[in-house]
Amino acid sequence: MSKQRNQAFIRFAIIGGAVIAAFVLIGVLLTGGGDSTDDDVTDSRVNLTFLPSDYGTGDCAQPGGTPVTSFDDAPQLCIEPGEPLDAVFATSEGEIRVELDTFRTTGTVNNFVNLAQSGYYDGLEVFRTDPVAAVVESGALLNSPDDPGPGYTIPDEGFGFSYDGGELAMSRTNEPDSGGSRFFFTVNENADALNGQGDFVVFGEVTDGIDVLGAILALHEADPGSISSGAPRRTVVIDTVTIEPAG
Repeated sequence: MSKQRNQAFIRFAIIGGAVIAAFVLIGVLLTGGGDSTDDDVTDSRVNLTFLPSDYGTGDCAQPGGTPVTSFDDAPQLCIEPGEPLDAVFATSEGEIRVELDTFRTTGTVNNFVNLAQSGYYDGLEVFRTDPVAAVVESGALLNSPDDPGPGYTIPDEGFGFSYDGGELAMSRTNEPDSGGSRFFFTVNENADALNGQGDFVVFGEVTDGIDVLGAILALHEADPGSISSGAPRRTVVIDTVTIEPAG
């Protein structure tokens, strides 16, 4: 899968010692229009930039089939960019509903939707709760360096994100373009501890179930007052992730 981007650039032509022109190609400003799959898009928040979406060559999932947990490539474009979609997480602690950002992060959402409809997330555990950054994380087949992931990675679709609580974001390593299947929720304002990083792509907003996430986050306390990051003290399972038209 290509990792190339349509990046903004400046071209200077100097003729006879005088600068004749400077051509600046920038992405479409996010003013209620534009296509995020073609150009860089800058959000109204300072330093937040969305990059063009990218896709693989893999088949689109057929919901309800036999679960698939390994793929040769990221999926081709399988959703309609900009079409409102919700992801409904049925967990052992309750239901969480998320409005997916199919306009600005089409590639990341496309990947997530395809994994969800492949049954990839069915039965996976919440393997990390972090009270310092108010994070609840899941999406790994194995919570270890040996986790194979889905068999591919996806490109980062933006940078400069901020986190206030109630976001659904793609996990990644310290290396760029290293996301795959892991994701995390931010639960409250303590998530602003992540703002100095800002490269975890936010691709959805929690619209219902923030109380469920709060209850899961509270399970980190193996000992009263513990602030360590780790698995909740009792097993929390994501039974299914269902994709529905928003509304």
